[in-house]
Amino acid sequence: MRALRKMTAGVLLCLAIAGCVAIAGCGGGNTKRPTGTATTSIAALVTPTTSTTTTADPATFATGYEQSWGIMKRVGVEILGAINEVKRASAKHQSVSNGHIASEFATFAAEMEPGVIGLGGLTPPASVRSAFRSMAVASVQLAATLRSFSTDAAASRGAQGQRDIAAYLAYAAVIDKDALTIYKKLGLK
Repeated sequence: MRALRKMTAGVLLCLAIAGCVAIAGCGGGNTKRPTGTATTSIAALVTPTTSTTTTADPATFATGYEQSWGIMKRVGVEILGAINEVKRASAKHQSVSNGHIASEFATFAAEMEPGVIGLGGLTPPASVRSAFRSMAVASVQLAATLRSFSTDAAASRGAQGQRDIAAYLAYAAVIDKDALTIYKKLGLK
């Protein structure tokens, strides 16, 4: 468990979603998702409901950043747990329903939203501004992709679900890279 805490959320999220590619319950038809499914989630995430903007003071930024990042890491651990649950079921020749997978991933998307919104309310110091902006944008897109994956699992759209996974992995890689940059430049632990 201690080793998991030291890993960044992006790595955990990549591992979790990569495991989902092999899940039998994620498959199904290949009908395309209706247009606009993910954009609703993105719009909701980009517009914070309360004003949480902080100054560019590194200490103040670090506190808000670590709080938001903590939420995202926790969700990453939960996603990994869900993937492992499906893998255990598969190993026992059991299955997990698409409805169950859809419900869990919708919950993960909702749980990640406060972290993503929290990032959107921060003003980074100049030393990490570029990495932070990249991370914040990828976080919004990642959360929307979680919601899209949930929708596609519920509708048994396997081909679209696999595209969601590919997009998710790309966003998670960006987040991981940017998070490491921020942690190094600010000397966070």
